[in-house]
Amino acid sequence: MTYFNLALAFIQKYYKIGLYSLAVLLILDLIGSRIAINNLKKDNSRLSKNMISVTDDTNRELTLKQTEYDKMNGKWKISLDSVLKANRIKKKAVSDATNINIRYDDTSKTNVVHKDPILVPSPTPLAPKYYKIPVQVDGVCWGMKGYILSADPQSKLEVTDRNSSNSIQLFIVRKQFLGFLWYTGESEHKAFSDCGQLEITQIHFVKK
Repeated sequence: MTYFNLALAFIQKYYKIGLYSLAVLLILDLIGSRIAINNLKKDNSRLSKNMISVTDDTNRELTLKQTEYDKMNGKWKISLDSVLKANRIKKKAVSDATNINIRYDDTSKTNVVHKDPILVPSPTPLAPKYYKIPVQVDGVCWGMKGYILSADPQSKLEVTDRNSSNSIQLFIVRKQFLGFLWYTGESEHKAFSDCGQLEITQIHFVKK
């Protein structure tokens, strides 16, 4: 048998395997291309939603990669970064972060409770008389207690402007085994506030 006949026999025997292999490679390539196209569409959709959301002054919902987050700027990012740094939380351990800014302004008339004035002893016999008048303001979002020191026992306090500002940072942080090794499948919620103390209640609803 000549080399030509041997080659021809080899081709006849294995050409189907070659065709099958080529078909499998083409199918895998098509699947890979389809997956890449779908991922690209999802990424473009995500970026488009981010562009729309970032211009919203009251309600932003961003889906960012770590490199994209690092390039962002804004008060909300400065607030989140400062809290993470202060509490030694690694950015790569955070799966979700929320920054809530609360601003309260009220110029409506508010009633002030004035109690009976209390005569304050004069430091010297010839010093004028001074009165300590306790005052109190009770509001839904703002309140205060204090007193007025005045030589006039009929002095009144009038509140014309009330405002407060606070920022709350919420994080979902992935737990690490022994606190520094590999990440486990569990996560924990952490909350911080610029002013006052937070009391957090979490409710998880499950299907029956």
